[in-house]
Amino acid sequence: MTNPSRQTTPNPWLSIPPEDYETHMSSPGVRQQQFLSRVFHTVLASLRPACVAVPGCATGNGFEHIDASISSSVIGIDVNPVFLGVLYRRFKHRLPGLQLLCGDVSSVVLPAHSVNLVHCALILEYTDPGPVLARIARWLTPGGTCSLVLQLHSPHIATISSTGISSLQRLEPIFHLVEPSDVLKMMRPLGFSVAAETVRTLSSGKSFYQGEYRLVS
Repeated sequence: MTNPSRQTTPNPWLSIPPEDYETHMSSPGVRQQQFLSRVFHTVLASLRPACVAVPGCATGNGFEHIDASISSSVIGIDVNPVFLGVLYRRFKHRLPGLQLLCGDVSSVVLPAHSVNLVHCALILEYTDPGPVLARIARWLTPGGTCSLVLQLHSPHIATISSTGISSLQRLEPIFHLVEPSDVLKMMRPLGFSVAAETVRTLSSGKSFYQGEYRLVS
């Protein structure tokens, strides 16, 4: 959830303390941290990638599900260096193949055709999706998968939930919902086909789309 596109003003993600982020995401009225962890676990168990990249990895939610004997290369990308510091301290010993890159997903460089799975949970809402998806397509090996989680429009529910943590409200001006149908229109010309789709509604009332897109050409 942490890779906004280029901004002319300071990136609000850089001013959010990791404890604020985690408290907000896991709070009883949000519970997105728990949901996203389960999604990542399911994707990892199904695809068993040798190399996985996670743009917007934040403090490493779900990284506890990565099996180092299967995923020997793990690439975390985030614009907030403090988030990455927390992730590194938590997982450096159990993930020997961990590599952390500090930067925007729209500008970070990875070798072409080097990644089996790119998992993007609540990232496209903070980016220009088209160029980011094209970049991901270049990273993936043939047959590789781009896993996406998108927040859907939920009537009468704020896009950024109010949990009493004021720092998270700074994100609202840069958050923009992305329609799954628009994503599909962007993905098809890049050589992707839909491998799986589902929609989940949390107890908060917010709904989320999860899609897996296989790079077939």
